[in-house]
Amino acid sequence: MYIQKTLKKYFNDLASNNAVPGGGSAAALAGVLGIALSSMVLNFTLSSKNYKKVRLRAKQLLKENERLR
Repeated sequence: MYIQKTLKKYFNDLASNNAVPGGGSAAALAGVLGIALSSMVLNFTLSSKNYKKVRLRAKQLLKENERLR
């Protein structure tokens, strides 16, 4: 499984003429990267005093992000 390999190995295999890994795993990786970046923004939001009004919603979204990630 690629989870135990380096990103370099995954990217090299993805660029090769092998059928695996394929577009599905690349799409999943892109999705997980988006969720991770969203979590980063939500963590910054939760740590800021300027966003007290959205704190509850940010916590809900972060919990959902962590479930998906």
